Amino acid sequence: MPCVSQADFEAARPALDGMGGYVVRMGQPGAGAAAKLINQLLTASNALAATEALALARAMGFDSAARLAPLLALLERSWGGSTLTPTTGPNPDPDPNLDPQPNPHLN
Repeated sequence: MPCVSQADFEAARPALDGMGGYVVRMGQPGAGAAAKLINQLLTASNALAATEALALARAMGFDSAARLAPLLALLERSWGGSTLTPTTGPNPDPDPNLDPQPNPHLN
């Protein structure tokens, strides 16, 4: 999310494309602080909502991985889940050091 003039953005575009899959110009210099603040607010509010939803699920008896699995599968199939978050489906080339481990508190 570079914050530079349009001309500087276009000049740097080949290098930026090599660093990431989603490159977008955010505006003039200084706009990056606003973009970072907005991104952090969205991230924090989503994390809080997920925490509250899981606490509610646990309070309502969804206290095991087997009971939560259908809810998480529905989330993946929702518009928000499919467009705003990566899927947790099978990884064709799993890395045992990166794959999430089962949460022992849910079993």
